[in-house]
Amino acid sequence: MKKLLLTGFFVAILSVYVMANPARIISMGKTDVFFMDEVSIFRFPGNLRYYSNMLIGELGTYMDSTKSTSFYLQNSDPVNPWYGGIIGFGGKGENKEGMFSLGVIVNKWDTFDTLHDYSLDSINLKPLMPLDIFLGYTLKKYTLGLRLHWSGNRYEKEDFAGNLTSKIEANYLLAILGISGSVNDKIDYEIGVGGTMTRIDLDTKTGRDEISVYKGEIVDARIFTDLNDASDLVLAGGYQNIEYNVYEYSKKMYGGIGSNILIDRGFLWLGVQGIKEELKQLDDSTSLYAYTKNIYASLSFGIERNVWWDWFVMRVGGNKTIGKHSERIGSYTVSEFFTNPNSNKFPEDAVGFGVGLNVEDKLKFDGVIAEDVPYTFGKIFSGSLHHIQSRISSTLFF
Repeated sequence: MKKLLLTGFFVAILSVYVMANPARIISMGKTDVFFMDEVSIFRFPGNLRYYSNMLIGELGTYMDSTKSTSFYLQNSDPVNPWYGGIIGFGGKGENKEGMFSLGVIVNKWDTFDTLHDYSLDSINLKPLMPLDIFLGYTLKKYTLGLRLHWSGNRYEKEDFAGNLTSKIEANYLLAILGISGSVNDKIDYEIGVGGTMTRIDLDTKTGRDEISVYKGEIVDARIFTDLNDASDLVLAGGYQNIEYNVYEYSKKMYGGIGSNILIDRGFLWLGVQGIKEELKQLDDSTSLYAYTKNIYASLSFGIERNVWWDWFVMRVGGNKTIGKHSERIGSYTVSEFFTNPNSNKFPEDAVGFGVGLNVEDKLKFDGVIAEDVPYTFGKIFSGSLHHIQSRISSTLFF
C-alpha cells in the first residue's frame, strides 16, 4: 500500500506536464560524456540516425520558490523553456540507409550564448531567441549530420528627425559537422567538429564604423568498445577555443574514460575526466579583465532502473570534482583548491535524483526531483509549499 501511494504521488506530479534530455542527465550523474542520450545530437549531429522522428522539449529550469509579500503572491515560472523536433524521410533496413533527417529546435540556449553581452549608449545588447537547424544523411555504416545554431540581436537609435545616429548588431553562429558510425560489431564512434563566429557591426555615425569578426573551434569525440554482452568501455575527449570579442575568450580541454554496464531492468554508468579550462572575462566589480584557470578531475556515476513497473523509472547519480582554481585581476593573482558544492540547487552540485515515465518507449517524461523532497515532501503537509521538481523534459517518438 505504501508503494502504491508513493508511486501515485510521483505519477500525479509528472502527469500534469505534457510538454531527455537534460532532466535525465542531471538526475543521473550531471553529464552525458559517457553515455548516449537524445541531447547528444547537439554535440554529435551524426546521432540523428538514432533520434529521427522525434519531438523533444523542456518546460525550463525552476530555481525559486513562490515569492510573497504582505500584498500579493507571485509565481516564479521556470526559465529558458525550449522545444523542437526531428523528422526522417526515407531510409530502408535496420540501419535506415538512405534516410534524410531535418530538424528545428527553438530557444535552446547554448553555453556560449550566455557569455555574449555588448553595450552601446548604456544599452546592454543580449542575444534573442536561439535557433537550431539539423540536417543529416544516413549511409550504410555511418551518418553525417550538421547542426547550425544562431542567436543575435540589433539595436538602433534615431534622432528627432528620424536619422540613424547609432547602431549595433551582434550575430553568433555555431556550426558542427558530425559523423557517427561503426568500425565493426564491437566498436562505435562519434565525432563532432565545428566552429563559431561572432560578428559585431558597430556604427555611431560619428566617424566610428567597424565590423569585427571573432572565431573559434570545437572538437568532440568518443569511442564505445564492447567488453562483453553487458558492458562497454568509453573513451571521450574534446577541445574548444572560443573568442567572444577582442578581449574575452574561453578555452577548454578534457579527456576521460568510462563504462556502461547493463543491470537488471536498467543500467549503470561511471567515468572519470581530467579537465582544463581558461577564461578571460570583464570583472564588473573592478572594470578590469579577469583571467581564470581551472584544472580539475571529475568522478561521476549514474544508475537508471525500472521500479515496480516497466513504465516507471527511478534515477540517481553523483558527480564530484576536485582541482585548482587560479584567478588574476590586475596585478593580483589568487589560487586555491576547490570542489563542487554538496548542494546549492544548481546542476553542478554533488548528487541528483529523478523519476521518469516511459510509455512503450514512445512517450517519455523525465523530472529532476528537488533533493529535499524525501525529507519534506515539498512541504505539502505543512508550511508553505515548495517546489517538488526543478526540471521537466519530455520526448515523443513517432
